[in-house]
Amino acid sequence: MVAWLMEQTPCPEPVIQSRDKASHGFNHDVTGRLLCPVDYNWEDASVRAAIRNYHPDFLVMAFSWPRYLYENGVYDPKNPSKGLFKGGLLLKVWFYSDIKLDTPSEKGSLQAF
Repeated sequence: MVAWLMEQTPCPEPVIQSRDKASHGFNHDVTGRLLCPVDYNWEDASVRAAIRNYHPDFLVMAFSWPRYLYENGVYDPKNPSKGLFKGGLLLKVWFYSDIKLDTPSEKGSLQAF
């Protein structure tokens, strides 16, 4: 998954290290954006800080739908199922796990997703 994220243009800064879990999740802006619940605006620096500091008004719970589940990361509060489970990264993971490749780099990136 890190390989796919590092293929983005522009390349994420700082670089996402595949073996350094401490810099993943909400600790990195790229992975944090993917994991951020659709109810919160990750682009707002104060929201990012509140999530990272476990502020009680910005708790991430099991029922919080992460942005990566939605097509293009777009959530429609009037139609929550619109685009659900159509996120590009989610589809890549499903595709590669379904055809059982050892690593994503064996076939290159999936530009269609």
